[in-house]
Amino acid sequence: MKRTILSAFALSVICGVNLSYAQSESRVGVTIYKYDDHFMTQMRKDMQNEAKGFAGLKWFMNDAQNSQVKQLAQIETLLQHKMRVLAVNIVNANESKTIVEKAKAYNVPVVFFNRTPSKQALESYEKAYFVSADPKEAGRIQGELIAKVWKSNPDFDLNKDGKLQFVLLKGEPSDVSAERSQAVVESLNQQGVQAEEIYSDTARWRRTLARNKMNEWLVENRAAEIEVVISNNDEMAIGALDALNAHEKRLPIFGIDALPETLALMKKGEIAGTVLNDSSAQAKAVVKLVSNLAQGKPALKDTQWESHSSKTIYLPHIGIDKENLGQFLP
Repeated sequence: MKRTILSAFALSVICGVNLSYAQSESRVGVTIYKYDDHFMTQMRKDMQNEAKGFAGLKWFMNDAQNSQVKQLAQIETLLQHKMRVLAVNIVNANESKTIVEKAKAYNVPVVFFNRTPSKQALESYEKAYFVSADPKEAGRIQGELIAKVWKSNPDFDLNKDGKLQFVLLKGEPSDVSAERSQAVVESLNQQGVQAEEIYSDTARWRRTLARNKMNEWLVENRAAEIEVVISNNDEMAIGALDALNAHEKRLPIFGIDALPETLALMKKGEIAGTVLNDSSAQAKAVVKLVSNLAQGKPALKDTQWESHSSKTIYLPHIGIDKENLGQFLP
């Protein structure tokens, strides 16, 4: 059986239930690239909580299970069931055009969120929008955090050469990962920190892959040179920590997302810093845009957000280290 909340809708039809309630509600179809991504799990919960304040919207949530084929099928089914708006956390940006064309064929607005669609696809449809956080800003703030901690802890310079030797765990071969990776190194340089990459590789945002990759690096020829671990997200940062613990080794680790687990590890002194990628703020923006579009209003009507273009809304990041950690703990 296909895993989709649309089964609830199908059941109501099969049982002959009067669907007049649905006719007075605006149906919103949501598809998330995979539910077992920790950040998307939190954002999905935030969206569900935020949606409680918007009467007249009925949400149909779907797990694409990291399959673009499955996600495209979900979108087609949602459109056939007369969704007023689509909200899409895309699996593969290469399929942005296909998704936009499907939505356009039904004259249905589409709000992409968190995972970046192609700019060309976004610009090709006047009813397509994107809500996320600027990956360049995330990398810049991460670099500022690392520089701050590095300068205040001279013992982190293990070989005393005045340079920061690092390994870098990247997400996917995507614009977001590339922009975070480039921005963090540029930010370090701007802060006057000479940085040298020892190893870097992709771990596809996943803890297990990051742990495996870090395990490999820790037995490579240049393992002893590693002074700092930089990660494109917290999941991979925690994976690196797992590997370091297995090797009974401690290094400063920096991630992005500010997952609750990461904040708890920071409190214990096991992770040095992270960057808040605010799932709650992004969820609020997605739900508000969806609500406006479902009512036929301009997407940004009655909002405080400024669009970086006519299509994109970026929510701000916040750097977190031991000095301000208390503000973010439960």
